[in-house]
Amino acid sequence: MKAKIHISENQTLWVSDIITGIVQSSKRAIAQRGKFTLVLSGGSTPSPVYAALGQLSEEMDWKNIYIFWGDERCVPPDHPDSNFNSANHTLLDHAAIPAENVFRMQGEVDPAKAANNYAQTIDSFFGTAAKSFDLILLGLGEDGHTASLFPNTTALKVTDELVVENQHPTSKIWRITLTYPALSTAREIFFLVKGKSKAEIIAEVLENTSTPPLLPAKKLLNMKDTIWYLDTEAAEHIKNNPNLEIITNDH
Repeated sequence: MKAKIHISENQTLWVSDIITGIVQSSKRAIAQRGKFTLVLSGGSTPSPVYAALGQLSEEMDWKNIYIFWGDERCVPPDHPDSNFNSANHTLLDHAAIPAENVFRMQGEVDPAKAANNYAQTIDSFFGTAAKSFDLILLGLGEDGHTASLFPNTTALKVTDELVVENQHPTSKIWRITLTYPALSTAREIFFLVKGKSKAEIIAEVLENTSTPPLLPAKKLLNMKDTIWYLDTEAAEHIKNNPNLEIITNDH
């Protein structure tokens, strides 16, 4: 599968590059299908992107945009660790998006029930149409995880469910996560990664073809064309690889 790499010199350019990609993706989807389904990533990395996105009015047709999540911690929606809570403060409180267009994962209920509820939400939303999100935003952990698909956990083996509960291997905190079957059917996937601490795992995922795809992000890369938005620190070990299309944003 192909990976396209955008490398930005600083955070301002990194955010701007991602926003451009999201806006273009939304316009394509709405022109072709009348709506845009956007799956948000959790954690702190995408927060400046969400803050910038929330300030857009004319560029984003919010009434035809539908928001989902790739994963959630099993905490209440107002908890500081909640992915919904973070996106709510940075994006949803500012964008003119109808409340009925927002579909959060229920981190406050039993994990298995929350996963089942979210799968039903997806089923109901798409109906008889293909269950394919237009754009999924993902992050990358230093252990190679993406969404809440952690190395050596049971969720990696799921082949027939869109959403499952999965336990963090170290903290033992339960998460709700989209699975490979859900992620791999997306029309587009953007990985949002920055910082020197991610440089080694970025190189392992994107450059090292000699090892099997044991890392969750690498396994997804083997399933799907992806676009990676990196800053220069995260990209410092990326070489001139003919299998990677590298775009440098330095102006």
